[in-house]
Amino acid sequence: MKKISIMGSMADYNPVTGQFAGTVATKDRMLMAMLFNYINDKQWRMVFSKFCKKRTIGEKSQSHRLNGFLQQISQITGMDFDMLKIYFKQKAISRGLSFNTDPEGNAIAISEVQMTTIEASYVIDEIEQYAAEENIWLYEGLN
Repeated sequence: MKKISIMGSMADYNPVTGQFAGTVATKDRMLMAMLFNYINDKQWRMVFSKFCKKRTIGEKSQSHRLNGFLQQISQITGMDFDMLKIYFKQKAISRGLSFNTDPEGNAIAISEVQMTTIEASYVIDEIEQYAAEENIWLYEGLN
């Protein structure tokens, strides 16, 4: 699937006429024209979302912090690391973490690789809240 870049802001959108005054990259104009010709009178949906960076990785990153905190809780409580990760990701759905649904319609949190920086912070917040409620001190930067 090709992603089309449309630059602009909501101030560029006229709700009365339904027209958008933003700019479209030249290479995408023909693709958009083909897409709209194909759609013609069929139903379609366009989704706009705010751009968010992918979660950070490496030393002193969100991923490092998230997994480090999980490892500490796992060692202190004796709970399985992977089960803790699933548990906190599921809890973070209530804060706004994106999810997929299984065939039965149950919400399943997205994988860590798919998270944005904001979504990763929801999981970290859940972990920190749990640690505070259970009087577990979490440390960063320990080797």
